[in-house]
Amino acid sequence: NTGLFYNAYSVNGAINGTLIHPADLKTPRKLKNRYIYTTYHGIQFQPDQNGSLLLAIGHHIKHFAIGDISKFKKLIETTASGISNSWKNRKFVLPCFDLWEERCIPPAQKRYHTYSLAMCIAGIRTAIELLGKNKNWLKTEKEMSSIFNDIYSHNENLIPRTYTTGKLAKHRKTKKDDFRPDTSLLGLVYPSAILDPFDSKMKKTVDEIIEKNTIAGSGLLRYPQDIYCGGVRKGYVTLTGAGAWPLLNFWMSIYFCLRNDRKNAEKYFNWPLQKINKYIPEQIFKNKAKPSVCPLAWSHSMFIIAAKFLGYI
Repeated sequence: NTGLFYNAYSVNGAINGTLIHPADLKTPRKLKNRYIYTTYHGIQFQPDQNGSLLLAIGHHIKHFAIGDISKFKKLIETTASGISNSWKNRKFVLPCFDLWEERCIPPAQKRYHTYSLAMCIAGIRTAIELLGKNKNWLKTEKEMSSIFNDIYSHNENLIPRTYTTGKLAKHRKTKKDDFRPDTSLLGLVYPSAILDPFDSKMKKTVDEIIEKNTIAGSGLLRYPQDIYCGGVRKGYVTLTGAGAWPLLNFWMSIYFCLRNDRKNAEKYFNWPLQKINKYIPEQIFKNKAKPSVCPLAWSHSMFIIAAKFLGYI
């Protein structure tokens, strides 16, 4: 009913996810009632998921040259409206989590996860392209694009992973933009296509990502000092230190393919393949005895996409 997608489900189809404590919501009662399933049933609001689905639908329709898209209409309308209805006065009306499900921006703040914003913009643009102009979608896209342009034109020669506007932006000593190099910013080029791969700030940001996130030769962390290891003990996440994420290597390979840099594309593509036997895990650790979630569908998906970009399939 909300047009939002939950971050996880149990194997029996029941809603699952990371519980947001009611005390941390600070959301107006009217909105709490409207988004009751999102805020009280263990669900994190991650708007990039809506954008991802819209991009996937658009790609599917173009790839298979589908002329009659009527069977997708309801899903496209619901998903795009899910974004626009959760956006008001140039900000999201719900606590907004990043794609890693770790950092939350309260609805009272005009702060934005750059990747999430880019995916929403790209998703709404896809919906408009497929179904035509919708007043709410157009308004949301215009506001989001304006904010993204402000993020992009920041004084730093890097792209922040989280950005602040409004009153908070005036207090840079305590409320700084987050310029920690996050490998997910590759999403600004692929799949969102918000930025060109040859864009100078994007290239500088990728250089920073490679410099600060590379381990064990050519493996990639999500961001510096990442402690998430994927382990759980007695119901609690262990946080013993992150390893390299194969999916990030494949993502970087796609980026260099779009830069027409075959050498680096193959370099990042091949590194995980030299470390695994059959299935691709979530993470690869220096300590080979350290377990990881395996297989990880996201890793396998990125492998297939990168292999396609390289012409192997």
